[in-house]
Amino acid sequence: MKVTRKLALLLVLILVLLITQLQILFAAEHTVKAGDTLSALANHYETTVTMLKAANDLTSDELSIDQVLQIPSSTKQITKDTTSNASIVAKKELSTGSIIARSAYKYLGSRYVHGGISPKGFDCSGLTSYLYKQAGIKIPRVSRAQYKEGTKIGYASLKPGDLVFFNKGGKSAISHVGMYVGNDTFIHASTPSSGVRKDRLSTWKMRGRYVGAARY
Repeated sequence: MKVTRKLALLLVLILVLLITQLQILFAAEHTVKAGDTLSALANHYETTVTMLKAANDLTSDELSIDQVLQIPSSTKQITKDTTSNASIVAKKELSTGSIIARSAYKYLGSRYVHGGISPKGFDCSGLTSYLYKQAGIKIPRVSRAQYKEGTKIGYASLKPGDLVFFNKGGKSAISHVGMYVGNDTFIHASTPSSGVRKDRLSTWKMRGRYVGAARY
């Protein structure tokens, strides 16, 4: 799932770049007037003589009055569009975690319910799987599997939306999970008495409970 989604995003980015680069496809037409030259037209339309010739199958620099020329897209515009489209795709990929992290704030104060997977009540992994599900991303239901299947992230590289995992003293190496929301804080379904709350990650790390992090 994780690999397929990343591959799909990469293919979309490549397709956008290819379509943009192929915009030697004509942006306008120009009817030749007395005094027009390929050099002057190239300068006016921010393209090149070579591109003008290629777009019109010209073998020389000679032009005829009333000749209709196809004008290829501006090379400056192609560069601008390529950069813009690549930026949009990249921002979409980078913002997914932040969007999920922001959505976690809506559930602060919700009840802790063992096995809970809805706003009526969450347990720790029920909350994290629910938040990702609302964003259209399916992740495993239990914390151990969520850690195993995700891409492991170093403590210093944490970003909003990453999952953080802990050992609360049980037999399993991983017995608790929360969502990192930035600024050394994470949101988690803590206990039946405190419900969904926000805590300092560094505090849990100093207590020796922090195990690691994963990203989807």
